[in-house]
Order: sequence, then structure tokens, then C-alpha cells
Amino acid sequence: MLVIGAGVVGLCTAHYLYKAGHAVLVLERRLGSGLETSFANAGMCTPSMSDP
Repeated sequence: MLVIGAGVVGLCTAHYLYKAGHAVLVLERRLGSGLETSFANAGMCTPSMSDP
């Protein structure tokens, strides 16, 4: 399996695919994980705030 993006969603997806017995490869264009959307949102999911 190929997962594109090593943010929160990509790593969670890869983790559960791996636990289900799949061979998983995660591709990320940055040098570290979580440096794009996951970084900017800082883990916030707040419908009342449009800043993140």
C-alpha cells in the first residue's frame, strides 16, 4: 500500500493498514512528517474558528 502524505491522517492511515497486515510505504515531500496542513492547524479542529 502507498500512503501519500505523512501528516496526521496519512500516518494514522498507514498505522491501521500496517496493523491489518499490509506492507505500507509513506511518501512525504518535506524532510519531516506533519510539516504541511497538520503543522499549520496545530491539531485544532474548531468549527467556530476559521483561522486554522
